Amino acid sequence: MALKTADPRNARRLSTRLSSRFVVVKDQVAQMMEEGRQLNGAEIEALFRHELESELRLLVNSYLENAGHSSSIESIAREQSEAIKVLLQPDHPLELTTSERERLAAEAVLSFCVDDYIKQLNEQYDAAYVKRRLEAIGAPTHGQARGVARAQLLRGYLAATRRCENLADAALLDVPDVAAALMADFGPVSEEAKSILATLNERFRTIVGGDPFEGWLLPDDDGKNHTSQSAPPLVAPSAPAPSPVLSIVPKSAGPTAEDITSASSTSLPPSPSPALPCQFLYRDPRPFSELIEPTLVSLKNDGKWKGDVSQQRRIMQTFAWITGDKALGDYNHLDVIDFKEGLQSLPGNFAFGTLHQKGPMARPFADVSAEIATSGALKNAKRRKAVTVNRDMSTMATVSMQLTKTAWKTGTANVIVLDFKAGRTAEANKNSSLDLRPPWKRAHLQELFSSPLFTGCDGHLNRLRSSGRGARVYHDAAYYAPLFWYYTGACREEICGLEVNDVIVDSPVPHVWIRDNLTRGRDGEMAGEKREARNRLLPIPKELLRLGFVDYHAAIKAEGHAALFPELYVNPEKRGGAFFYDRAWQHMVNYIGTQMAIPVNADGKRSDIHSIRSLVSSCFEVDGINDNIRADIMGHARQGTNGKHYSKRIETEGIEVVLAERLEVMEKYIPNITKGLKHQSIRLLPMAERSRTGAGIARKTRSDLGIGKSRLPE
Repeated sequence: MALKTADPRNARRLSTRLSSRFVVVKDQVAQMMEEGRQLNGAEIEALFRHELESELRLLVNSYLENAGHSSSIESIAREQSEAIKVLLQPDHPLELTTSERERLAAEAVLSFCVDDYIKQLNEQYDAAYVKRRLEAIGAPTHGQARGVARAQLLRGYLAATRRCENLADAALLDVPDVAAALMADFGPVSEEAKSILATLNERFRTIVGGDPFEGWLLPDDDGKNHTSQSAPPLVAPSAPAPSPVLSIVPKSAGPTAEDITSASSTSLPPSPSPALPCQFLYRDPRPFSELIEPTLVSLKNDGKWKGDVSQQRRIMQTFAWITGDKALGDYNHLDVIDFKEGLQSLPGNFAFGTLHQKGPMARPFADVSAEIATSGALKNAKRRKAVTVNRDMSTMATVSMQLTKTAWKTGTANVIVLDFKAGRTAEANKNSSLDLRPPWKRAHLQELFSSPLFTGCDGHLNRLRSSGRGARVYHDAAYYAPLFWYYTGACREEICGLEVNDVIVDSPVPHVWIRDNLTRGRDGEMAGEKREARNRLLPIPKELLRLGFVDYHAAIKAEGHAALFPELYVNPEKRGGAFFYDRAWQHMVNYIGTQMAIPVNADGKRSDIHSIRSLVSSCFEVDGINDNIRADIMGHARQGTNGKHYSKRIETEGIEVVLAERLEVMEKYIPNITKGLKHQSIRLLPMAERSRTGAGIARKTRSDLGIGKSRLPE
């Protein structure tokens, strides 16, 4: 390259500058070759506007539809707005912070719904989702371009949800096109972005008017559009469309007779007079009940459910029963309301049976519901509580989310046709104190620990009786579990489900490890703790050591058992705490009831095993107890930034120091009420006789106990 100078000094200076510039240009070219060009303004605008209009029109149409879910659209939009704000914040964890939860609670926004939307939207707006949109408009798809595009798509979605938080505004009542009015402040689309936006509208679903589920067109393998559904749905493809996208057009562009005729040769039989057109990519003709077991397996494999899923199975069977076990493709949003109202029409103690096999669920729901209504049974029984209905709705929300990947998949991102979360009832939290069992008082447990079971009894099935002749103490779950519950505050299953290897006695501070294990799981799966905070180390109280627990542990280990209380796991159907309740706890409650009245709350609920935990927690409600230590003992999540992120005492001081500190707090604040019990040599009954206490003293039950013959507190 000619430098155009004869001066050697100028030549050296210019050549140096040229060399430096060459290095810069070379690096820029290399980077461009590696990453490609950046998104231009027109592409960014088109991505933003497409997401804005698509989501805005969907929300507005859902609101104007005046369906069962329409009244929830504004709150859903607010919850989605909060979720998107989290996703757009750099380095923000994929969950709400404590301060954000407090703010949302003050603003009456359900934080658990926001958490769900954070997870859903983060999964939806993944790299593949963004890449498809970039490829559709011929834009670069390298990492930086995907990051920018994802932010623009989320910002468009956020702009849509924020504009739908007050759709009841009187100013919108006289507007013919509500969505257009809500977007008016953005002005017209630039000429450069129009063609790009047209491509997005053609390739991906967008609502441009009319019924959002009318005139569905699917791109087939040949790239041409073929009608898959009209209203009513005359035909449906026999398998999901190859493309995950779907375009909705105005009513005037609906399918023609030729379209219907050409598609009918490969379609499934029509659904039997559905109330609404099929709202999914294709109509799955299988009944809902056929998907129950595969869905349970799928959710367990995904880690969303673990352990025993019998309750989830029953809830799914109940949904099928109430809704008529229709073809999967015939379900729609109205079935969510039918399910909730069906649950609310049943008594709280209703025995469901098994779908299509036995009990009420072997008969049509309409017949059973009519009998309940005419018999007046609901008036004489406790109604199903809102918290129970919401539990079933939440379970079905998980199922619905899983089925959106298959039978209930729609052509639009983030669209859940059967939105069970929106159907939850708000009454569940109005008086949550009534949902809690009343706590025991120390006097009640003193009565239990003074019973023959702990001081000397007449043997198997007479553990709560003593004739005074040859009375002995026997050691099993009936003896040690109540002591553990009182002196540690642990939960029922945490103690009943301990394994021999969960007990560490050869330590300066003997302790138990509350964790997932095979004993609490099924089918070879580890199960137990639902929250990470419950996984913890608890020191063994000195009173249990004095009363021979280490010797008991050695005896069970010598027998070769994995479970610390093996008698609780001989029945494969009723295990652990449920087995303990049947064989021992109900008789212990009866014994206490013969000595003093059992606490009953305003809702008629009596004290149960979990009420011991309430008593222990109350012992810690005094000044001077470190909040982190209290939370760690009880298995509660720590609060505050320091507790959650900075306090790492186990790592800095060592587990022995922390265990000693926890033991000191437990010994100081939980009163010792078993000082009078004598240490006894370990005596083990035959396996079939362990923890079978039998009834207590045969006395007439007090009239003020409120305990029925067939139902006792668990």
